[in-house]
Amino acid sequence: MGALILTVWVSPVSASTPVALPSAQITLLDGTWEGRLSDTGGSSDSGHWQPIRVPGNLPFQGVKYDGVLWLRVAFTVADTSQDYAVRIPMAANAYEIFVNGVEVGRRGRIGPNGELLEKDLRSHVYRLPKEALRADGPNVL
Repeated sequence: MGALILTVWVSPVSASTPVALPSAQITLLDGTWEGRLSDTGGSSDSGHWQPIRVPGNLPFQGVKYDGVLWLRVAFTVADTSQDYAVRIPMAANAYEIFVNGVEVGRRGRIGPNGELLEKDLRSHVYRLPKEALRADGPNVL
């Protein structure tokens, strides 16, 4: 089963930011991400990473796999004195979100050996705390 991943974006936010953000504050993360097929492990550099198009349907990209797919993309932010947010659209089954190795959210539940424990297909916006962001180089989602 492949995951259909739609537009992912990151944007600066404050506690009073309304749901609708001006397009000038939104950075689209669509494009080529790196993906690694592995039921265990983490987002480390170990293992084979391959290009994955986001948004995209995995089987249409030649990925035939029923298990855990780790995805990562590098991005920069202009100002690390404020929090940012990332919107993750509906994705198949479950996911966990990390920025620079710090967990910032999850949907559904993934077991310690990569097994799907609970599905949750809803999209969500996650806060990326300024303390987890790097001003001096790329950030990794």
